[in-house]
Amino acid sequence: MALLGITDADVAAFGSLGTFILAAAAVAQIRESRHQTGAMNEQVTAIRDVAELELAAMREDVQASIEQGRAVREAARAQNQPIVFAHIYGPTVKGPDEEDNLAPDEIGFRYRLINEGTGVALNIRHGVELCGIVHEYGDGMEVRSMRPSEELPGRERVMAPAFTVAFREDELPAEWAKEARAYWVSFENVFGETFKTANPHDPHQSAAFMRIEELPSPEV
Repeated sequence: MALLGITDADVAAFGSLGTFILAAAAVAQIRESRHQTGAMNEQVTAIRDVAELELAAMREDVQASIEQGRAVREAARAQNQPIVFAHIYGPTVKGPDEEDNLAPDEIGFRYRLINEGTGVALNIRHGVELCGIVHEYGDGMEVRSMRPSEELPGRERVMAPAFTVAFREDELPAEWAKEARAYWVSFENVFGETFKTANPHDPHQSAAFMRIEELPSPEV
C-alpha cells in the first residue's frame, strides 16, 4: 500500500467513510419506508372511512326502502281490508223445524253474513258461541269469497234466507237465554292474513274485530 501512497490509516479512513455512507443510505431507506408505510396507513384509513360512509348510506337506503314498502303494504291493506260480520236474523227457532232442519230437541240461531269492509274476504267460516260452547256452521264448511257489501245468503229464495246453527237443549243450561251469545266469523284478506269478528246478541255490547296471528309476518 505504501507504493501507491496510501497508508493503512487512509484505508481505515476509507472503510469508515464507506460504512458511514452505507449507514446513511440505510437510514434514508428506513425513513422512506416509514414514510411509505405512513402514507399507506393513511390511505387504508381513508378507504375504510369511505367504505363505512358508503355502508351507512346503503343501510339508510335499505331502511328507507323497508319503510316505503311497509307504507305501501299498509295502504294496500287499508284499501283491501274485508270485515265480515254475522248479524242476527229473526228470533231464536225451536225445533222441530223443517225449514231450518232442526230436530225436536234442538234450538236454532239464525244470522246473515255481510262484508262491511273494502276488500274481498276469502275462506269464510262462521258460527255461534253460547255458554262457552262453540258451534260452527256446516261443520267447518267455508264460503270461498265475499265481495265488499255482499250479503249471504243471497236475497234470491233458492236457499234459506239465513244461516242456522243448532244447539241441543241438553247441552245448554236451563237459563241459557240469559247468557251471553256471540255470532262469530273468521276470514282471510288477499294477503293471507286471518281475522275474526264477534257480534254479541246484546245490542248494548260492542262487536269485536281482531287479527289472528298464526305465524310471524316479517316486514321485508
